[in-house]
Amino acid sequence: MGFFDYFFSKKASKSGPKIQFGRFSDAYKDESSYDAWDRALEQFEEQEYMDSYKSFFTYLQDLSADNVHFIEKEGQLYFEFFQGSKKIEGIASRSKISAEAKIAKTEKLHIGFLRRLLEENYQMRYSRYALDKENTITAVFTSHIADASPYKLYHGLKELATYADKKDDILISEFEALKPINNGHVRHVDAHEKKIKFDFKNSEIQKALDIIDHSKLNVDHYPGAESYLYLDLIYRLDYLLKPEGNTMEIIDTIHNLYFQNKDKIPVQKNRIIRKELKKILAIPFEEFSKEIYDVKSTFGITQPSGLKRIQEFIKGELDNMDWYYDNGHEDYALSIPSYIVGYSLFNYSMPTPMRDLFGLFYQIREQVYFTNLGIQGKYRTSKGIQASNIKKEIKAILSTHKEDYPNMKFDLRKVNFSNMCTFSKSFLMNIQDINFQRKDFR
Repeated sequence: MGFFDYFFSKKASKSGPKIQFGRFSDAYKDESSYDAWDRALEQFEEQEYMDSYKSFFTYLQDLSADNVHFIEKEGQLYFEFFQGSKKIEGIASRSKISAEAKIAKTEKLHIGFLRRLLEENYQMRYSRYALDKENTITAVFTSHIADASPYKLYHGLKELATYADKKDDILISEFEALKPINNGHVRHVDAHEKKIKFDFKNSEIQKALDIIDHSKLNVDHYPGAESYLYLDLIYRLDYLLKPEGNTMEIIDTIHNLYFQNKDKIPVQKNRIIRKELKKILAIPFEEFSKEIYDVKSTFGITQPSGLKRIQEFIKGELDNMDWYYDNGHEDYALSIPSYIVGYSLFNYSMPTPMRDLFGLFYQIREQVYFTNLGIQGKYRTSKGIQASNIKKEIKAILSTHKEDYPNMKFDLRKVNFSNMCTFSKSFLMNIQDINFQRKDFR
């Protein structure tokens, strides 16, 4: 079964492994969802608040994921939705709307996590952390009805949900007094899949460190090469493992260090990143296994981005691989197109066919890993890249999305299948030129 068949065939959805990859995105919805959003705005302006909120939660619904439920009873709207490991519950009356997410249960108050939550309250704009009567750490959002427009509600509930989802695993792993709560909806991953992901984590980190340590290239003179290798690695781990908790936190720390810390030069950043990667490498299986589970979500954490921005990013970075490839540093050369794919998936919401093509790229690169997970695809053998199989998958992706994206064209004649480096560059050069505009674009 190929990559495309795995994700889209009815047979695969029933009998194949159900494995999530990458971060959830809510940027691309169907036309009926946008209609519900427009109704919510109009109804709110007309002070039809209950109807506005029903339209709002209809907009948030993903029927295939069963992520949002709501019911009106005795003049009040009761709602619940899911974000990762957290269930968020709330009530809207004629005077106010409130929502809460229970994060962790504690029988003993500890100054460490109380201080942490107090400090983080200052970073939150719409919600706050609190303790309920049962000493349950809870994230809370409240607003008067007249102030709770669909715009405020979207950003307020998104902040509440994403903070709560991220915080529970981190706090529970750090403080023994805290116990998980309200996470019965998550899909528990079997030990075999966790072991495959654990081994992949360790082998890929060690492989990157070995490349740096034994490279003929002096990375102190070429720090960008080391940076590309590390960034490619963390984004691949984020997409392919989809970890929660401590591993995800370290990946976010590395990303923020590299792109937001202006005080350190690349060599310094690389040394810090190396230390952070060793922290991930040191995470034992018992701890790592707790971070691997499948969930349903309502709000995406990747930022919406115009297609032009992603395609310009591809164009701006891709030629940087030429010097490394021409001088025999193929590991560094390959890390650059792989970094482009990973950075885009990590940061941006994108059209579904583009995401599928990027996912196919990862399966071609990491064929053994996917095969170990039970997702078959014969794209590379000892004889080289299997061009016919890759062409078949690309055509299948374009065909399935053709109705919604009628202007897509992929010139397979321009793809160079000589090796992974030439394939990766030519593959992305095609993607940077595709017209991914949706027919119902609004």
